[in-house]
Amino acid sequence: MTGSGSSLEQRASCLAEINALLGSSLDYERAPPRVARLAVPVFADLCAIDLLMPDGTISGTACAHIDPTMLDGGQLSPEQSRRAIQIIVRNAHAQVRLVDDLLECQ
Repeated sequence: MTGSGSSLEQRASCLAEINALLGSSLDYERAPPRVARLAVPVFADLCAIDLLMPDGTISGTACAHIDPTMLDGGQLSPEQSRRAIQIIVRNAHAQVRLVDDLLECQ
């Protein structure tokens, strides 16, 4: 049980640090990469942050991975992108099935 408490403390500490960073910085170009680096590996192996810009476009501003060699200049290679999309689609289908199952139980 000590491990899970430590994990909760680590996550809470990370969230506090991210909150402080976002609360103290209006620099939308520097803050997202720092947030992504803080989030990995505490919350995920990969963190990508996209921002909705005032003109309505979406800007991929930050990406961090638990294995820095997986990223080249903050971008996934074409093969990594293809694999990532496959995983996202597979997980999305699993989540849809889960939600459907939960709705059927109600």
